[in-house]
Amino acid sequence: MVVIIDDSFLFFKRRDIFFNEIPYDIGDEIDIVKFHWCKNRINLPGYNCQETLTSTIDLNQQLEEIRKKMSDTLKKKIKKAEKIPIIWKMNENFDEFHKIYENFSKVKGYGSHLGFLGLEFPKVKIMEKHGTLFTFELNGEILGGELYLEDDDTILGWFSASKRLEVDKKTSSLISIGNAFLIWEAIKYAKRKSLKTYNFGGLFPMTETSEPEKKSLNEYKLSFGGQIEMNYSYSKINSKLYKKLSSLYQNIGS
Repeated sequence: MVVIIDDSFLFFKRRDIFFNEIPYDIGDEIDIVKFHWCKNRINLPGYNCQETLTSTIDLNQQLEEIRKKMSDTLKKKIKKAEKIPIIWKMNENFDEFHKIYENFSKVKGYGSHLGFLGLEFPKVKIMEKHGTLFTFELNGEILGGELYLEDDDTILGWFSASKRLEVDKKTSSLISIGNAFLIWEAIKYAKRKSLKTYNFGGLFPMTETSEPEKKSLNEYKLSFGGQIEMNYSYSKINSKLYKKLSSLYQNIGS
């Protein structure tokens, strides 16, 4: 099942298409078009193709098999989370998660030339319509969450954010435990729904893993025991004005 997400800001329209194995030309009426996680690479005139690494877990395995392939550190975190009074919820706290991600992305400097006009992170109503959200809290405070997209076969990591950059070391450690626990709960949820694949939603290219933070994030995702896969993303900007504004924004930021 293909997931199509339309969004807009001012007079610009954006369309994101997920779970379509092969991209196709949708014409010129949408200003920004992007196909995510296509399985096949083709030559589509007018579209830029980008290789995208990710890690996936085969959900046809039994849960115990999946857990055995996880790193010992990760398994310890999940065990700790099961003992700590971590409260996790599903498809609640969308507004709170949106705020956490906004703050998180500002500190991290996330964003791209396709997102500088407010089209990078989905609005709350879009998250509620299309997403599956897992959040966790301690002592009544929501500390992080994992937002997913689903089709009939795959659960895909869409956005992840926490308050780990805003808190002390002790709380940051608890957030690390909570994040691992949420992913494990999402895997179990996907198994209950008989989905076939858990997709972590991307790895940094190996050429960028000389940067400690990017290397660490890749290692964390791979510690769940998944397999590295190559997918392809296709994008096209039809609006000449948007191209000019995004180019100007990039030049200012460089």
